[in-house]
Amino acid sequence: YSEVFGFEHPPLHDPCAVAYVIDPTLFTARRVHVEVATGAGPCSGRTVCDIHNMKKKEPNVTLCEKMDVDKFWGLMEAACKAAEDASPLSDPKAHLSWKR
Repeated sequence: YSEVFGFEHPPLHDPCAVAYVIDPTLFTARRVHVEVATGAGPCSGRTVCDIHNMKKKEPNVTLCEKMDVDKFWGLMEAACKAAEDASPLSDPKAHLSWKR
């Protein structure tokens, strides 16, 4: 990621999408029109976001442009803690019976 995209760590697309559904206030977002290039050639399959509304088409996607990173990680940590607390594997007795 560092060489190709210029940032050290890979993106977390799925957790970000779920975080948006849980708490959209974590993000700065706007509605834009997006199309997928379907023609042959090097752009085939790419998503094209009309961020300047050049085509004057109806917005069909919510584009998140910024995120409150500290609040996002707080949400992630809370989710991991809740999963750990709910897991039967968190019970020491469950570990013993599981290892048999």
